[in-house]
Amino acid sequence: MKLKYHLETIDMSDEIIAVPVGQGSDQLQGILKLNQAGKEVLELLKNDTSEEEIIHTLSLKYENSADQLAAYVRQTIAYLKDQNLIDD
Repeated sequence: MKLKYHLETIDMSDEIIAVPVGQGSDQLQGILKLNQAGKEVLELLKNDTSEEEIIHTLSLKYENSADQLAAYVRQTIAYLKDQNLIDD
């Protein structure tokens, strides 16, 4: 799966936001508020990346259990799909 639009992430002092930029960005409204792991999910989705690859990549960086990471990634992907931001 891959992001449909280019989302630029911006690290603010106490939060991370993603804003649509470039072609098609006029079809999107609003911004996404993210944590560091959410930012990494978006970065991985800039290329065609499977859910399993995202979970594996995050498991190398974070000490959470595999079940916690999998649940987080699935929840994040479901939200992005609901917002029509991902091509399967």
